Amino acid sequence: IADGPARLSFEQVRDFFYSRRNHVAELDEAAERLYAAAGLAPRQVRPGLVAWLAERHGVRVIFDETDAAQRRYDVAHRTLYVSAFIKQGQQAFQMALQLAFLEAGEIIEGLIDAALLEERETRDLLRIGLAQYFAGALVLPYGDFLRQAEAYGYDIDRLGRHFGVGFETVCHRLSTLQRPGAQGVPFFFIRVDRAGNI
Repeated sequence: IADGPARLSFEQVRDFFYSRRNHVAELDEAAERLYAAAGLAPRQVRPGLVAWLAERHGVRVIFDETDAAQRRYDVAHRTLYVSAFIKQGQQAFQMALQLAFLEAGEIIEGLIDAALLEERETRDLLRIGLAQYFAGALVLPYGDFLRQAEAYGYDIDRLGRHFGVGFETVCHRLSTLQRPGAQGVPFFFIRVDRAGNI
């Protein structure tokens, strides 16, 4: 029997998250530990991450009004440039994304290796997806977020105001609440453009 058509990189990455029900326990737990160690709190994540990056990693954060990129890391000068034109919740996410590579890199690489993916493009795409997962988990730590979601009856707007993040960030995090023994409502999150394309 001939093998089926080769799957595209994004399909393999999608299947990785699907097989885990969009929940990556290793990254959730690492993010919760960092959230506690850095003394973070809702609506205080942005300044907390600025301080943590400086104290723990010697990284200076500059909110840049000249660069078009949302985030750019200058390794040589240990400087993280974050766009000054995005919202504070988005700035916190971009700093958390950098911390995914600085603090959760070994966990991420272990997950990629365990997935037995051979193509570099697929591995790179999964690395980005896992880093983004960690960033979301750091900005919205699992236990705190689930408790607040239940207290607010899963009201997306109230959750966004409580944690200081946008609508899409809350929706994405709601789709990851599948921790055994502490599951949230099993939301499925899709993005659809104006033409109806998923």
